[in-house]
Amino acid sequence: MVFKHYSFNSIRDKADEVRSQYWKGNKIPVDIDKIIEFGFGLEVRPVAGLKSQLDIEGMLSNDLSVIFVDNNMFSDARFESRLRFTLAHELGHLILHREFYESVEFKSPEDWFKLMEGIDQADLSWYETHANEFAGRLLVPPDHLENEIKSLQEDIEKVYKKAKEQGLGEETDKWVQSFVANKISSKFHVSPQTIETRLRREKTTLLK
Repeated sequence: MVFKHYSFNSIRDKADEVRSQYWKGNKIPVDIDKIIEFGFGLEVRPVAGLKSQLDIEGMLSNDLSVIFVDNNMFSDARFESRLRFTLAHELGHLILHREFYESVEFKSPEDWFKLMEGIDQADLSWYETHANEFAGRLLVPPDHLENEIKSLQEDIEKVYKKAKEQGLGEETDKWVQSFVANKISSKFHVSPQTIETRLRREKTTLLK
């Protein structure tokens, strides 16, 4: 199975369209639960052992009506940001890869695991990258990302100055990105790693 390849720009456009249509008011954090339940009519169903036994955090049902998620992640508040990203990721698969789900058959998480094992790794990498990009863009609206960065300008200038004093060289931007991500990730209810990825993918200028 060869998945349809999308440009990052087209994926971002689709994520923006979903957010605009199903999350009115342009507020953060984006309520992914509301989008999934009321916008798309999807059920979120926790499954025990999904992660520990199959190394799967989330997956769509074959008929695209249910998102199965690992029960430990679902029931532990410490994993809130991971759960939110997983739900957005699976929604990305639904929107981007519907044709794939309609072309295959599986009845259980075990069947899905075997199906994924049989897919070429290069194709599988694109499949996951597509959904990751969709999830990140959906949960981190670029206008809000820019606003949060602008509010940190004084701190960012200090961090850049300190990095220069310590001679970090080419590592400076990564260091500052990490600082910014740790500062603002809680505003979006995502992980710092998600913010760092958005900063790179959006080619965000940190000093305004």
